[in-house]
Amino acid sequence: MKRILLIFVMTFLASGIQAQEKPVNKEKKIKLVELSTEGMAKEINAELSASPVSGFTTNAEPNTKNDPVILNYDQNPFTAIGLSDGGIFSVAARFPADMIAPYIDYELVSVNVYIWDFPFSCQIRIWGAGTSTTPGILLHQQSIVPSTNSWNLVELSNPVALDGNDIWIGYTVGHYSGQFPAGCDSGPAHPEGAWISTNNVNWYRLYQIAPDLSFNWNIRGYLLQGFILALDEEFLIDDSVFGNNDGILDPGETASLTMTVANNGNDDLYDIQSALSSADTLIMVNSAVHTIPVLPAGSTASVVFSVTAHEATPYGYPVELEVIATDLIPGL
Repeated sequence: MKRILLIFVMTFLASGIQAQEKPVNKEKKIKLVELSTEGMAKEINAELSASPVSGFTTNAEPNTKNDPVILNYDQNPFTAIGLSDGGIFSVAARFPADMIAPYIDYELVSVNVYIWDFPFSCQIRIWGAGTSTTPGILLHQQSIVPSTNSWNLVELSNPVALDGNDIWIGYTVGHYSGQFPAGCDSGPAHPEGAWISTNNVNWYRLYQIAPDLSFNWNIRGYLLQGFILALDEEFLIDDSVFGNNDGILDPGETASLTMTVANNGNDDLYDIQSALSSADTLIMVNSAVHTIPVLPAGSTASVVFSVTAHEATPYGYPVELEVIATDLIPGL
């Protein structure tokens, strides 16, 4: 199955070429959707405690490269939560499908969590869609040795591709009595920002179990596009073989049009097809499709098309050419 990644619209002029990228309608800012709470939580088989010390000072969260999209509900770290008698529990934030939908082409590449006291075990966990109150299948698990009283930015060993459905981002910690590992903000809690479980089966909102703990977990997910296919705005007209070698497509001339295709993403692209077309009868596309077998991440390749301008083309007449670049997505 092929996916259209970019549409490029060019305007041919007898005295030169102009190009303009057709805007891609992608929202870059996440809209947090307030969801209704469904059902009151039951008591879990452990007593929750908040740290007796709160409002601790922390360094600002570090920036990450490539300006990722950040999924989160929390504000700055404020306090931390633990089980009164110690034990193992999981925390998570749920990001529903209507938040994820604009980022189907993206991958969850890293997770940032704030850990206060040092736990004897800690695993970053990513779950897929389940119900509105329970995560689905475990998509990724990664053990870490966290720094205490600090943000812990964890690059996932296997990035998780977003498919447009819910995703749950969190971690599981084990700790001793008197410790408070799970960092959280000062609230108020968002309905999806404070999920907790002591058995990874039954999940509850923290503030429903303990109304005084209206906090959000300090959990943040970082998204980057797994692949970004782009066409360079600079392209070359070569009319040296069938024209007057002035670098301009004149009426009656045949010329080659060379463009640069770039993979600006993190993953390799395969079987890229660039197709050139025009609805105008005054331009003839002689070679319409160019295939690139593989384009590694961060690399570029040239594609060459052949076009002929009709002899009756007036000087200065604009002709629109459309280039559609697609790639073959493995497994689809």
